[in-house]
Amino acid sequence: MKTEQYWEQRYARGGNSGDGSYGDLALFKAQVINDYIKKLNIVSMNDWGFGDCNQLQYFPDIDYVGYEVSQTAIKNAQKRYPNKIFRQIKEYSNQKKELSISLDVLYHLIENELYYEYLNNLFNSATRLVIIYSSNYQEQPKGHQYRRNFTPDIEKLHPEWQLTETILNKYPYKLTTGKGSHCNFYIYQPK
Repeated sequence: MKTEQYWEQRYARGGNSGDGSYGDLALFKAQVINDYIKKLNIVSMNDWGFGDCNQLQYFPDIDYVGYEVSQTAIKNAQKRYPNKIFRQIKEYSNQKKELSISLDVLYHLIENELYYEYLNNLFNSATRLVIIYSSNYQEQPKGHQYRRNFTPDIEKLHPEWQLTETILNKYPYKLTTGKGSHCNFYIYQPK
C-alpha cells in the first residue's frame, strides 16, 4: 500500500500517529526541539508530517505551517488548531521558515521518489535549522515502514547543510518490553 493511501486510511478510521507522539517520547521530542527554538531564538517552523497533531501542543506559539499527506489529518488539525496553517505536502511551493522538523516520518516513506522529494522539501524549506527524529540504518521494507540510512543521502543531496549534533534517544527501543523508539535526533545547520 502506498504511503499516502496508508495514512489517509489510518486517520480516516480514527487512528493516531502511534506511540511516538504520546507520553514520554512526545515530551522528549518537545524538550529537544524547544531547547533549540529557545537557544537560537527561532520564530518560524515548517513541520513535515504532523500526523494527528498531538505533538504540536508541546511547541511554543511560533509562526507554524504543518504539511501532511492525509487530507483527514489536515481537516482534524484545522479543527483542533484553527489559528495554525496546515497543507498537503504536494501544496508546498518554496515557503521558507527558520526551522524545518521531521519527526518519525522518514522511515514511513515507502516510495523512493517520495522519500527524495520529502528530503528536498525538508531542507529547501529551512533557512537556519533542520531537526530530524528518525532511525538511521538500512532495513528491507516491512509493511508501512522502510528504514533507511538517510545521512549519506543528505550529504549528497544537500552538501550546503552539515550534521552538527546527534542526540541519542532518552527512551531507546527495548526488545524485552516492545517499548521505546529506534529513533535519535539529527540536527543540521547550514555550513
